[in-house]
Amino acid sequence: MMIINKKSPIPVYHQLTLILRKKIISGDWAEGAKIPKEESLASEYGVSRVTVRQALDTLEKENLISRKKRLGTFVQKVPQPVIHDFSLPSVLCAKLGQRGISFDSEILDLQFVAEIPEINTALKLTSGQSLAYIKRLFFYNNAAIALNESWISRELVPGIVEKGLIDNHLSVTLAKRYNLSPVNIQNTIEAISLGMETIPILGVSSETPIMAVTSISFLPYEVPLEYSHTLWRGDLVKFSFAMK
Repeated sequence: MMIINKKSPIPVYHQLTLILRKKIISGDWAEGAKIPKEESLASEYGVSRVTVRQALDTLEKENLISRKKRLGTFVQKVPQPVIHDFSLPSVLCAKLGQRGISFDSEILDLQFVAEIPEINTALKLTSGQSLAYIKRLFFYNNAAIALNESWISRELVPGIVEKGLIDNHLSVTLAKRYNLSPVNIQNTIEAISLGMETIPILGVSSETPIMAVTSISFLPYEVPLEYSHTLWRGDLVKFSFAMK
């Protein structure tokens, strides 16, 4: 059984949220099951009922549980993992939309930055060329699912900082405002451990599997468009590959 570490910098209610969410996702608590009362959970994990209530509030916002007056708290649904098939962004969004899946996103940072040698090289930019930097948090069922950072040549996207993104979508902004649509994308994927500064942002524990995907998208004639790095929650996402 996972335990609460009261010496951890991660808030106790957040640790409890992770534990209870894992019980739902893993199927320990099946859909429709009645979960233990607040006092029982408080006793089991050695926390206060206020802490339990905070954790349950979070799960309710994620539509994982429902509270029924005088009846108790029940598992509302067991979320199915998002299947990420590494298509081009516009294609992937269309496929997810056909399945009734949509992402919300929050822009954490949007600015022009000085060159980053590794990224400038990947984008085939000359030394000294500045970049547009976009940092976003993706949500699925009100739960943070991925943290994304993207870099694009500043010359390709003039005014993007001042105007922002269309509906917080980078691919839509590139296509509609700048007439830039990638035709090819290269991905590399690796399993990593998160640093302490990222754990609270994604709402995970140090035990949550994290997959880091680095991507470079290309315009026609192999012209690099975007360099991106995305941290995906392995407990909510599955990856699919198709080879031809």
